Amino acid sequence: MTVALGCIYGLAMLFFTIAFLVEWIKSRNEIKKYLKYGAWFGFIVVGLDLFIVAITPSAWSSSLLVALVTEPIVLLRLIGFTMLGMYYAAELGYPSFPILLKKFKIPVVEENLNLVAEIDKNETSQENQDSDLSSAQAENVVVKHPVIDLLISINWKEYFIKVLGISAVSIFYSIILFLLTKPHMSELVQQKFGTPSANPANAVTIQGVLVLFEFAIAEEIVFRLGIQNFLVKYLKLQNNNYWIAIVITSALWTLGHAGVLEPEWVKLAQIFPIGLLLGWLYKKFGAESTMLVHGIFNLVLVFLATYLIK
Repeated sequence: MTVALGCIYGLAMLFFTIAFLVEWIKSRNEIKKYLKYGAWFGFIVVGLDLFIVAITPSAWSSSLLVALVTEPIVLLRLIGFTMLGMYYAAELGYPSFPILLKKFKIPVVEENLNLVAEIDKNETSQENQDSDLSSAQAENVVVKHPVIDLLISINWKEYFIKVLGISAVSIFYSIILFLLTKPHMSELVQQKFGTPSANPANAVTIQGVLVLFEFAIAEEIVFRLGIQNFLVKYLKLQNNNYWIAIVITSALWTLGHAGVLEPEWVKLAQIFPIGLLLGWLYKKFGAESTMLVHGIFNLVLVFLATYLIK
């Protein structure tokens, strides 16, 4: 079963990688403004990879050679997914990185360039404008385009309540599921990483924590920002049909975790509903929020793995 699920996942990811490459070539002029953001995230992930190798002398001989071959591919892939994901989000009117966009004043929806510029102008030079007209325009933009509302003003209370709430739900759900099913690491994972409970004192390492944070960044860019937006755009799943993109993306993300635990269905049952929550959170608050939830979840679960997984 693991082999079959792995093949399905591999073929699906190959399809999306090729599709994104074709899209990147076709849309290169439109997406070039997002290059620096793709480069930031790509270099963060690759930098974490190389740092992990650097602080693990026992892996230098094998991992360094692998890194030299794979890291350029990882870098280019993340740059491409980030650029296209942000471009799709702007076209569709959904958030990508609202906090980052707020910081650097990047317009979210292309056709509203002048309106967003007008809002910024209202904030900085009221004396040179007709304030009544400008305020009316700004209010219309906020009502019609909730993404721009996020760009201008984020409700931090609601933001962190939902981030922490989904993190807590995901963690407690995993704890209950693992206590009821008592799973153990698959033989393949044990051969590579060992059993969490074999040596509790050394179960959590700096390398392990960094890897999990790296996964949180890379997976959210590829799945929620990239693939989920791709599905919404090309299957026309806006508005009431958006949930279909969330389900498909979550199913694909779940397949990527096959072969980790035994019984195998336990890991799939754990990951799929969490993916649904992350997909919904992305639609509301963008990829930064899902990265936070994913990172918190990974960090807490790696400490609990010693007690929950044999």
